[in-house]
Amino acid sequence: MTSRMNPMGLFHRASRAVPASADGDGGIRLALGHVGYVFPDGSVGLHDVTCAFAATSTAVIGLNGSGKSTLLGVLDGSLTPLTGSVRVEVGDASLDFSRRRDRRRLSRLVVGVDAERLPPRLRRLRTVAQVVRGALDAAGWPRGEREARCADLLALCRLNMMADRPVDALGGLQRHLLSIAVALAPSPRMLVADEPTRGLEGSDARQVREVLLGSGPRVVFATHDLDIVSASDPEVEEALLLDEGRAVAQGPVRQVLDAYDVLIRERRKAVRRS
Repeated sequence: MTSRMNPMGLFHRASRAVPASADGDGGIRLALGHVGYVFPDGSVGLHDVTCAFAATSTAVIGLNGSGKSTLLGVLDGSLTPLTGSVRVEVGDASLDFSRRRDRRRLSRLVVGVDAERLPPRLRRLRTVAQVVRGALDAAGWPRGEREARCADLLALCRLNMMADRPVDALGGLQRHLLSIAVALAPSPRMLVADEPTRGLEGSDARQVREVLLGSGPRVVFATHDLDIVSASDPEVEEALLLDEGRAVAQGPVRQVLDAYDVLIRERRKAVRRS
């Protein structure tokens, strides 16, 4: 493992590589090399980001506008970088989002969790169980295996008592949990979640955190809620701090949270001086 100082004086640590057999996920590792992203209006979303994701869970933190959502869009393939590379290593294969032949496989390996809206083909389905079955159908699960897998996902996401409930009648917690079940349908190796507890507090936020981190795949999530980053049972393995589109610190959660505190204090000093 290596570390270096960046111009802001915060330590940067490369992600730890995890052996392919360490956690049963095929040893997926997603690496960004000098990635840049610019929005249509010319504003910079990411600037020369080089980092890797091989931990079981990574929290992406930073101030508003730091690039968290943009980074996650690059990770799940919904945004295409202007510069740099995004490579995924799984088993003996090395895949690249820039290669058309790799994109279909990558869309099943790295999946985004979207609590705001269901995929279009699932929106017409009425009940929770129908939505999960529809997601399994879309993922290509054999018809004879769908029912058992649907039951597994409903139980894993704590929705088994709501299988027949209309989706329109779900509360915020249940909608978040359903989004995780849908994302798990293609058996991904990595989940990418932007603000997975948005709009939730207390025990509801903790439930979503527990289900997401205990779902099996590796998880990369962006959040403003530092309580879900620092909480234990289960612990988040590492954190990544972004600032103004740059990756400025990555490593153990406590160290990165300390770096975040330093950044916030420096920004407050700068405001008082201005």
